[in-house]
Amino acid sequence: MFFDSSGPTAFLAGNFIDYPGVGFDSNLLIQFQKKYGMENLSPPSFILQQVMNDPVGFLRMIGRKMFFYFNDLEGASNLSIYLYLENSQILPFLFSHFSLFSALGLMGVVLAIQNREKIFLLYVFLACLILSVVLFHVVARFRVPSAPFLILFSAYAVGRACTWWGQRQFKFLTVFIVVFAVLFYGLRAPENRTKTRYVDYCNWSYAYMLDEKRFDVEEAETYGIQCVQAERKISSAWGLTNVSLASIYKLYGSYLIQQKDEMAGQFLQDVFMINPFDSEIYRMYADFERGRNNMRSAIRYLQISSVANKNDATPLKTLIQFYYENETPPGRLLAALRSVLPMEKDPGIHQQVKNEILRLEGRLAEKNISPEKAQKYLAEGKWSLAAEEYVKLNAFNASNVDLLIEQGMVFENLNDKEKALGSYYDALRIDDNHIELNKNLGNYYESANNLVLTVLHWKRYLEIAPHGVESSFIRKRFQFYSQQLKMQKLKKQVSGLSKEQNQALHEIYRNMKVKLGV
Repeated sequence: MFFDSSGPTAFLAGNFIDYPGVGFDSNLLIQFQKKYGMENLSPPSFILQQVMNDPVGFLRMIGRKMFFYFNDLEGASNLSIYLYLENSQILPFLFSHFSLFSALGLMGVVLAIQNREKIFLLYVFLACLILSVVLFHVVARFRVPSAPFLILFSAYAVGRACTWWGQRQFKFLTVFIVVFAVLFYGLRAPENRTKTRYVDYCNWSYAYMLDEKRFDVEEAETYGIQCVQAERKISSAWGLTNVSLASIYKLYGSYLIQQKDEMAGQFLQDVFMINPFDSEIYRMYADFERGRNNMRSAIRYLQISSVANKNDATPLKTLIQFYYENETPPGRLLAALRSVLPMEKDPGIHQQVKNEILRLEGRLAEKNISPEKAQKYLAEGKWSLAAEEYVKLNAFNASNVDLLIEQGMVFENLNDKEKALGSYYDALRIDDNHIELNKNLGNYYESANNLVLTVLHWKRYLEIAPHGVESSFIRKRFQFYSQQLKMQKLKKQVSGLSKEQNQALHEIYRNMKVKLGV
């Protein structure tokens, strides 16, 4: 225990007044430190301040740790024994209770001291083993080294009981049985603590992804779903559990796309709800649409991917590749290149992008197109004529957001929502911090009952909008729709995979950046 790799965290996590007495939960420690302003204290200062502020509370915490050390409860750290019990047909029938040995062991220690047995080293070694755990935090695996010594003292206690039976000293034997019954019953595991934690389901899910021989995406998904559902009972936040399950689905989605399976489209649409802020899922959907030669939709989802994570250069690079392949107007291409330039780390590529930007800027400078004609048609409500003019105008526009928004309004009046959305996303490419645009796109998707893209755009809006009545109203709706998405029942998506399919998935998994576990 003294060599635990967690360092000071292993000590602090079991030595704060609100510590329940068993287990390891860094979140509880963080909450306690924030509550009492103890975030940056050294371990000695952390303990001293608690002792000075609430000495009785600190002693109670030590008492809880002592109680749970000898308790039948198997305090989990990484994976709970209770999950093994849920999934085993043999383990539930085995009589394995730590309290049996701890109760008899404690009685054996008392009897040995009473009889003045000369086993000083055994006493000291057992005491040090117990202290080494109680000083930190109590979990089942840390108390295992003390089990053989408790068993030795248990055998001594049983031996004394047998001696009393042989000598017909039934008074002592009765006291022995009563004390044992009280200790054994008193040290039983509290029912509210034997439930499997959400993190156990997460880690069990992760275990199916670690080893090639046992690699099983179907089982990983099963426990990933249980992980999310268990976490929802204690928290409504978008957590790592969502990231973990979404990563499993991204792996399976990649496999479906490689197989050119039409199921990939609907599958990825369902995955959007698991983690609406994961840019990679939208990029994968763009790959799917590209495979079907649906370039407009592919470009749209690459743009949405950039909204989900504006610091992710991958969707932008793919978008630029699409633009070159489809002879996109220079204004649109220039806006995308300007966005990706600050993210490019390779000096050679950075210079190439910079040179291309200069070339396109020179080309746009040669064009001197006035917006007056387009705006005149817009004011007069001549939508078709206005659309023609705005398309010509914005082909060489890489900096004027308003002209693209006006173009979107024209297409809306022509009932061409796809082209309108394309114009608005082109405007976001120029200015991704446009408050009204992010808000209105969220409003549009709300009216279309697309909660995923509603919360995505409103999240961005709330990050950049000033505090006010309108932003407060949007925040409440954002929280409401987020809650709806988070609490939707998760249905199983992966089933019937063969051994060969799991092997193919493992090959993809080896080359993917997958975030699993919590």
